[in-house]
Amino acid sequence: MTELPLFIQQQFVDVGNSHQLHVAEYGCEKGPALLYLHGGPGAGCCRSELSLFVSTGFHIYFVDQRGAGRSLPSGCLLHNTVMDLVADIETLRCTFDVEQWYLAGGSFGATLAWLYSGLYPSRVIAQVLWGMFIPSQLGINWLYGPNGASQFFNTQYARFIDVLEPKFTTALPQADTHSPAIAIDHLMNAYQVVLNHHNPQVVENAVQHWLMWEYELAQPSQFMGEVAQPLSCAKIGHHYVQQHFFDVYSQFKTLASAIEATTVLIQGEYDWVCPQHILTAFIEECGHQSIDYQHVSAGYHALTDQAVFQAVTQAILRLDNAASKFS
Repeated sequence: MTELPLFIQQQFVDVGNSHQLHVAEYGCEKGPALLYLHGGPGAGCCRSELSLFVSTGFHIYFVDQRGAGRSLPSGCLLHNTVMDLVADIETLRCTFDVEQWYLAGGSFGATLAWLYSGLYPSRVIAQVLWGMFIPSQLGINWLYGPNGASQFFNTQYARFIDVLEPKFTTALPQADTHSPAIAIDHLMNAYQVVLNHHNPQVVENAVQHWLMWEYELAQPSQFMGEVAQPLSCAKIGHHYVQQHFFDVYSQFKTLASAIEATTVLIQGEYDWVCPQHILTAFIEECGHQSIDYQHVSAGYHALTDQAVFQAVTQAILRLDNAASKFS
């Protein structure tokens, strides 16, 4: 059996506004620094994700973002925005006295890496990103509206929107034709109620509905495993959608031209969460020259998909080889 990178240490880092980020370090203590950015928002790091870094010489930082995983306070939504999370990355770099580092992240973690590498281009040597979420209204509509992924997963979407009152459910297709955001706002308002309900059973059902929708899309018909903090994951994810990812898309787009790091973007052909047509349209519009775009035939969104997992691990191994030559 292949051994995972060795554990070095763990600690909490105070990033302000009462947020304490849990940081676990693995791998080679004297190796080049690599920050792993988990998805979600709100998912937290899983130890199994260390399998991405087998046979590498990195000093790996596994960080649970604000309110996620083992970070404290669990599920806290105050001072929890996209740009707060990006600022935390720079705080961590300074805290650990890292001059430059490598980044690896998937889904929403890739979104954060893109923003950080654009804001702090001299601090990122290279990065491997997969299934990157584009935080545009189009990306939000695709994932949560009735005219996106829902058209291909009707039964699953029906379960997801079961929290809506019947009057909204019956009106969704018509309402969404002209203004998708309106229908999504109704859905998010409904989830706001049930995720904060006084009845624990109502809350538990809402959490299951929220998490299962994305899991069904990440790799259809495959069990995705347990979530360490399901309530905080659902609440943080809902918070970001309800706030339209804090309207960060314009900055996300503008910063593309500032990225200096060699960037590998890995995209599964059947990624229903962050579909390739949205990503490729974004890349074509940005016209970024230092992107190595890798299409994974028949690949899905989740790392449990072997094709995507192999593509990511191979890209990270190439990153490790380059880092060895660099050092």
